[in-house]
Amino acid sequence: ANPYRATRQDPMVLGTFPATVYADADLGKRLTSGELYSPDLLTAGHNSLPLGSIVYVEDLRTGVGVYIQINDRILEPEFRLSRAGWSALGLQAGPNHTVRVSRLE
Repeated sequence: ANPYRATRQDPMVLGTFPATVYADADLGKRLTSGELYSPDLLTAGHNSLPLGSIVYVEDLRTGVGVYIQINDRILEPEFRLSRAGWSALGLQAGPNHTVRVSRLE
């Protein structure tokens, strides 16, 4: 066995959540992290994930995924994506989007 060989880490699924997107009116809004909301960054808000966490978010319909940083605390039990995160996942306007959120151990 090669002691220098990297081992693949399996993701730890944190759950599935309804996905929403920040409104255009949220541009420049101060987030819980102290940052200003930018639709061009791969960020999201959640009601319990630690601020600063990097998580893998996957659209359950298509299997497309992207890494996102949690930078806001929201009250709703959902995953609120920045416009860039929403677009990277290929999500379209409309209800009933569900994402799986995972992190590496």
